[in-house]
Amino acid sequence: MTNVKENNFLVNVAEVIRAELGEVQEIDLRIPEKLFLDDVLVLTKPITGKIYLERKEDSIFGTISIKTKSELLCERCLKKFEKVIKVELDQEYALFKRDIPKAEEKDMPVLHGKEIDVLEPVRQEILLSLSLKKLCSPDCEGLCAECGGGIDDGMCKCK
Repeated sequence: MTNVKENNFLVNVAEVIRAELGEVQEIDLRIPEKLFLDDVLVLTKPITGKIYLERKEDSIFGTISIKTKSELLCERCLKKFEKVIKVELDQEYALFKRDIPKAEEKDMPVLHGKEIDVLEPVRQEILLSLSLKKLCSPDCEGLCAECGGGIDDGMCKCK
């Protein structure tokens, strides 16, 4: 069961909390693209995938595998293009604050109630998966320095 509140995507983990140690639960994930609020990236498809949640002694360990599409601007020819993004990440949620070593407090969120918010770790992993140079294709020649026309699409009149 999933609940959406404001800019969060909350997954109910009550069954996982009650599960035996080592038991894994699989949950289908679908995050609407409109919840992905970011200045760097615009998604054109919902984030879909699976979460595998494993009950540990003092935590819940999640493996999240997702796929989405984004619209990017080529840094050479300035044309928009779509890119499929696939990422997999692991996230551990402490059941109680007292179970987290001081050094790991920032890295391991504490479970509040019976829900975990997966949107922020997913957002961060998607952004980290993008290459620094966004190109529509590796061999894009970009714009002509003389006339400003696109070299690949024949708009350059200099050749």
